[in-house]
Amino acid sequence: MIIGLPVLWFDAVLRELARNDVKDNGHYDYSIQTRKAIDNGFNHVELVMNMYFFLPNSRGKLTNENLEKLNLLKKEKGITYSVHLPFWSIDPSSYIEEVRKKAVDVLVESMRAVVELDPIAYVMHATSSLAADIYGQRIEESLKKTCMKIFSDNSRKTVEELVNNMISMGVPTKKLALESIKFPFRHSIELANEFDTSVCVDIGHILEGFPGDMNIEEAMKASSGRIGEIHMHDVKRLVEGSRIVFRDHIPLGLGRLNLREIIGLIEYTKFDGPIILEMKFEDAVASLGKLKSVLEHPL
Repeated sequence: MIIGLPVLWFDAVLRELARNDVKDNGHYDYSIQTRKAIDNGFNHVELVMNMYFFLPNSRGKLTNENLEKLNLLKKEKGITYSVHLPFWSIDPSSYIEEVRKKAVDVLVESMRAVVELDPIAYVMHATSSLAADIYGQRIEESLKKTCMKIFSDNSRKTVEELVNNMISMGVPTKKLALESIKFPFRHSIELANEFDTSVCVDIGHILEGFPGDMNIEEAMKASSGRIGEIHMHDVKRLVEGSRIVFRDHIPLGLGRLNLREIIGLIEYTKFDGPIILEMKFEDAVASLGKLKSVLEHPL
C-alpha cells in the first residue's frame, strides 16, 4: 500500500518563522523532509505547494539541484510523489474573472514546477474559503443555491482551463484530484466525470460534515473508480461553551474515525493509490503504526 505524509506541512514551518528563523535549513527543504519521511517508514510524500509560494525565497527550494535530489530519492528509494496544489490566497471559483484567471496561472505554475517528478496526483481545491463560508451560512436555501451555482460555474471554468493546460504539458487529466472540501462533493464528482479527472476523498473533511451532501460510505461509493488519492486524519467533536467545535488533522485513534471501517471501504472500491496521513510530521509517524497494524491484522 502507498502511504505518505505532507511535506512541507505548514505547522512546522510556521513555528520556525515564529522564531524569526528564516535561514536556509531543512525545515524549508522538500528533499530533506522527503528523506526524513523515508527514514520513518513512508514510501510516498505529498509536496505541499502552499509553502512554495508562502516562504521567503521558497521557489528556490525547487531549483534544478533540488529537483535532482528528489528524483534521485525516487530512483534509489522507490519513493513516489503527489502534489497538493496551493489553495491559500487564491480563488478558483471567484466571481471576479481577473482573480479566477490568476488562480489558474498559479495552479499551472505549481504544476510546471514539479512536473518532471511525474507525480501520481495533483490535489486541488476547486472552490475557495469564500464559497465555503457562504455554504456554511444559515441563509434562505434559494439564495444559497443561487450563490453555489455561481461558484460552481466559475469552478468549472477553472477546472476546464487547468485540464487544457495539463493536456498541453502531456500530463494525464486523471492525475488531477478534486478534493472533498466545504462544498457539495457531488460538484467535484460531476467535474471529474465531465473532464475525466479524479477526486481526492478527504476522510476527515467528510467526517466533519464539510461537504454536507454525503457521508463517508456514500462518498467512497459515489467516487469509486475515480479516486486518485485519499487524505486520512482523525476528527474530534468538542463542546466549548454553547458551541460545538471540531478538531481535525489529529492522529489516528484520538477521534471519531473508525479505521477498520475506512479500510473496508477502501478495499471495496479497490483503490490502490496514495493514502496521505494529513497531519503534522510527528503525528503522521505515530499514526503510520496504527494504520499498518489494522492492515496487517484485519478482523
